[in-house]
Amino acid sequence: MDLTGQWEATIIYGKEYREDKGKELCFQMDLVQYGDEIAGTAIDTGGIGVSPDPATILGKVINNDIEFIKRYDSSHYLDRGGKVVVDRSRRGHKIKYSASFNETNQIFTGVWTIRIWVLFLWFIPIVWSCNGTWTMKRK
Repeated sequence: MDLTGQWEATIIYGKEYREDKGKELCFQMDLVQYGDEIAGTAIDTGGIGVSPDPATILGKVINNDIEFIKRYDSSHYLDRGGKVVVDRSRRGHKIKYSASFNETNQIFTGVWTIRIWVLFLWFIPIVWSCNGTWTMKRK
């Protein structure tokens, strides 16, 4: 299977996102495959938490499974009012995606995880891990 081309993906936020649990974020990817490695760019197209910046995609293909890291050019998050705040002084967190290909439906389905390091009281590091599910199909 060659993943080179355009893909549409949708993530669904997991329980850690409380009031946004079950909501979606859609994005498009342009991928290039070299052997068992994939690379590309992603652009958010709609939903909750849309970033105005592109993200890079780097990963690998293992039989009918894929794994990749998606990382935005700048950090962004939702404030308490649901508005996207962008911090261009630092890159976004790494988001790990993994999925398996369903031959019958011609779609990838899997899980994603993001680990965020925050400082509590400005000096105590805390790791916050969030996840959800996602799908990807050829455009």
